[in-house]
Amino acid sequence: NAKQAASFYCDKMGFEPLAYQGLETGSREVVSHAIKQDKIIFVFQSPLNPGNEEMGEHLNKHGDGVKDIAFQVEDCDFLKNSLKKCSLCLT
Repeated sequence: NAKQAASFYCDKMGFEPLAYQGLETGSREVVSHAIKQDKIIFVFQSPLNPGNEEMGEHLNKHGDGVKDIAFQVEDCDFLKNSLKKCSLCLT
């Protein structure tokens, strides 16, 4: 549950609420709670309808978890080249 996860991080780990999207803001498919600590931003999302195929399929297959991670870097080309040397790819 997105609300519970966001509340836990705020109460126990010092994050602060940043933004909200849900029924009150016109979102009928997904509820989102964004929280922030310094330069770190987490967005927790939960489907509002059982018919949400993308999120429902992921939850059925994996349960609660992390689906996407993004990092801001100063030199993306250096990072890509470093990853290639280790046989990894950046998408």
